[in-house]
Amino acid sequence: MVRNMVSSVLTLAGYIREYELTRELRADSVYQLSITIRLFDRWHKAPVTLDELDERLVSEFLMDYHRSGASAATVRSK
Repeated sequence: MVRNMVSSVLTLAGYIREYELTRELRADSVYQLSITIRLFDRWHKAPVTLDELDERLVSEFLMDYHRSGASAATVRSK
C-alpha cells in the first residue's frame, strides 16, 4: 500500500495528505506536520519531492532552522 502511495504522490506535502487518509492521526499531529512541511518547502524554495528527500537534506534544513533562532526543543520537534 505505501509503495503505491509513494509512486503516485510526488511531493512530501502530497504524500502526507494521502498518508493521513490511511492512518488514524490526531488533528494536532496533522497540523504540526503541515507546518513543518511548509517550513521545509519554504527553506528549500520549492516543494520537496520524495525523490529529493534524504537524510542530508533534512539535516541541512534542521541546522539552518536552528541557526535562524529556533530553540533546540523546537528543532527536535520537527
